[in-house]
Amino acid sequence: MVAGIVTTSCPHCGTLVEGGGFCCPGCEAAHRLIHEAGLGRYYAERAAPANRPDAAPSGFDRVPVPIDDDGLCTARIVVDGMHCASCVWVTEHVVSALPGVASASVSYASGRATVRFRPDEVNLDRIARQIAAVGYRPRVLGEEQSPDRDLMLRLGGSAFLAANLMGLAAVGYGARAVGMEARYEALFAWTQLALATPIALWGAGPFLSGAAAGLRARVLSMDLPISVGVLVMYAHGLWATFARQEAFLDSMAMLVTLLLAGRMVEARSRRRTLDAATALAASLPRVARRVVGDAVTEVAAADLVVGDRVAVGAGEEVPADGVVERGAGEVVMALLTGESEPAVVGPGSRVVASALLREGAITLRVEAVGADTLAERMGAALRDASDDVTPSAADHLAPVFTGITLVVAVIVAVGWGIVAGPGVALANTVAVLVVACPCALALAQPVAASAGLAAA
Repeated sequence: MVAGIVTTSCPHCGTLVEGGGFCCPGCEAAHRLIHEAGLGRYYAERAAPANRPDAAPSGFDRVPVPIDDDGLCTARIVVDGMHCASCVWVTEHVVSALPGVASASVSYASGRATVRFRPDEVNLDRIARQIAAVGYRPRVLGEEQSPDRDLMLRLGGSAFLAANLMGLAAVGYGARAVGMEARYEALFAWTQLALATPIALWGAGPFLSGAAAGLRARVLSMDLPISVGVLVMYAHGLWATFARQEAFLDSMAMLVTLLLAGRMVEARSRRRTLDAATALAASLPRVARRVVGDAVTEVAAADLVVGDRVAVGAGEEVPADGVVERGAGEVVMALLTGESEPAVVGPGSRVVASALLREGAITLRVEAVGADTLAERMGAALRDASDDVTPSAADHLAPVFTGITLVVAVIVAVGWGIVAGPGVALANTVAVLVVACPCALALAQPVAASAGLAAA
């Protein structure tokens, strides 16, 4: 840095800038767009700096968007780069501010936006460019999503440091049992502190930032007891290292590592839910062989109507839900039912779209096509469940649980401090918070986890 020049952070993305101001015209435009929309409080409530605005997204002008009966188009797109509820809030509002947009809702759990708009006033490409202008990354539904590299890096780094710290702690416990020179005991203690520091201050970053954002928004988030527990355990370890007492930093390191692993599993479960919905939609065949009299004509599956007769041969997928009129065979419906064994079907048997006819040949009469098929309805149910933004019972319980945890921790700290002194008080307060941290993690995202298990 040149002497006399002040270095500040970009107000939008947080990049260091010499001389102050914005790091690029894109961040300046995004900052102005957010304030012009009356969404300035986003900058005070967000959990992390926004992403730097990317180049204009591509591919959205080629996405077909059907028009509903009311003349509106409903489109679903994926929005990457959201860090917290404030990101969801600002995305919904900047999209809703566009002329022609009737409604916009964003699910933080699935990262998907559902937008209803009037096609004669605005198109999907314009909506995607509006999202990209404020620093998020819209992409077409179905495109591959890159993993959360930051979370993976924190988990990998914390696990590596925690493993080494646990090894040192085990050696230290054994060596102290048989006697250890004071200088070596101090070396072990300070080495453990050096390994634990990046875990507490960097590895636990997602929980610390989430807790800070909740406090700014005056909300007791589930990240708060986790953050308090980690910081108190680290402070206890720091004090114990100076005082040459048992630090228990290995417990703090493993706790952070397991919490990060839980968050990674949660993210994976959300992706598996969406992948299952995408797989169901992609499993529907695109063509069918329609039977009219004695003639068989190949048509698009989307052109079938209820009452059509369709021929399906061995190795082909059933293009629509229906009842077998003639023939027999074995169908595999593993994608829909999870059952790998084929089912024998004959006249009068019901078959569903995307089922594979492994053997035989059948002619079926169509009873449901397109969005009315079982596969499409299952996919839609999965998408709606992952996009649901209705607060759950856990969402209402979370602030109560957090408040009770903090009150109990304060009571324990004060009570034991009066009875047995600050050392015992700190250790018992740590115990309360350590027990609360896994409970907080389990309570934080029960819906996402259950959805992922269902998709599995």
